[in-house]
Amino acid sequence: MPAIKFPNLPSIDLTKFDLSGIITNLHLPMIRPEPVVQLIKDSAYVTIGVGVLAFQKVQVRRREIAETVQASLPKIATEAVVQTESIVRNMIAFVNARLANKSVPTAQ
Repeated sequence: MPAIKFPNLPSIDLTKFDLSGIITNLHLPMIRPEPVVQLIKDSAYVTIGVGVLAFQKVQVRRREIAETVQASLPKIATEAVVQTESIVRNMIAFVNARLANKSVPTAQ
């Protein structure tokens, strides 16, 4: 692999650079940290609270769905049994009709 040579860049030392003579009219307002910290804490509490409420709502909905399924399960099982019995009766009738139409070979 060919070697890549980078040019030597000059180094600039800004540690002794003084801006106090250049910037004289810069007045930044002092911000007290307590309200900012309180706002962040309140935001975190609200976010966590909304998450907990959403989780509880999902749990309640899951329980409602489980109760609905449990309540309709006997009806579904009964309907499945009725349909299965009907299918079996129809198959038996079909097989009996086919056997009746089939010519029975006679012994010679």
